[in-house]
Amino acid sequence: MISQKYIILFILTAAAAVIILSALFFVFYKKDDDKKDDDKKDDDKTTVKISESGIYIPDLPTTETYIQNTIYPCDEFENQDPEDELSEQEKKDSLKIQKAWCTDLGIPIGKWVEVVGYSSDPSIDLDETGYVDIYKPDKDTGCLYGEDKKSCVYVQKKDEDGNTIGIENYLGESFLNNYWNGLEKNSKMKGMYKKEFDDYYEFKIKNGMLSIRPKATSKNCKKVTGEWWNLKPGINVPLIMSLQLTVTYLNLMGYKKEKVLIDMKLKTLSSEKIRENVANEMKILMKGEDTDGPDMCTDDIIYESDEFISSGPPVRPSSGQEGVSANND
Repeated sequence: MISQKYIILFILTAAAAVIILSALFFVFYKKDDDKKDDDKKDDDKTTVKISESGIYIPDLPTTETYIQNTIYPCDEFENQDPEDELSEQEKKDSLKIQKAWCTDLGIPIGKWVEVVGYSSDPSIDLDETGYVDIYKPDKDTGCLYGEDKKSCVYVQKKDEDGNTIGIENYLGESFLNNYWNGLEKNSKMKGMYKKEFDDYYEFKIKNGMLSIRPKATSKNCKKVTGEWWNLKPGINVPLIMSLQLTVTYLNLMGYKKEKVLIDMKLKTLSSEKIRENVANEMKILMKGEDTDGPDMCTDDIIYESDEFISSGPPVRPSSGQEGVSANND
């Protein structure tokens, strides 16, 4: 499903074959002897709770780094570039190299652990597709930017009971923290995500839970039902993608990282079950243009069948707040 490339185009734009998702959380790890002081500091923070039920955001505030995601690189060892034609011996050699890379980074093999690549190197420049490789699954190559060949790889971390509690690199640095820093410091990356959110998505917080759906346009309004997707990380959407999307949402909506405490502890489903749940959600969100039932066309958004769409940029609805539509129910 997932290319080893840049994440956010994953979930809701099936009509355009674009998948945006993904997102992420700033995790605070506390030392036991600092707990009392930390508890006092946490009193004025917004706690975002991540569980199997979804992403709980209690209220809205009153007031160049890039991503590469290969969902399970140490489980699905197929050739990363389908255009490459490898001999059987080359396939065996490639498999050996990938497994050695996993072992070198301490990523369990065959345990369905999610991995994401992230770098803030200033030399990174997106190509015309908006995708960029951050690392190669080869310990002799590793991270493609910077001197450290391992630190760009962040791995899903679990406790002894199998609960996901964070996403970290081998230095113990939080991906969620570093990604949020990137949004605050890299105006190019933030601007790109803000435009994609504005063009493709609507967000809604209902009973505190974050939901998402495609934004209606003249190209897709008869193909979308108007239903909402309650995002449940590692349940009905891949874990890291949903976390990245959530942090991006929080940042664009004006939350400050130092005022947010992420409480994340959840058990994730198998990759097959997640894919099945994603497919079920898509059936609720999308429909055929000739299928009866509710759609999102209005007097202002009039459907244009593909054969009648003129050349030029697609028609977009008016933007929401700073590129993000958000509702509180």
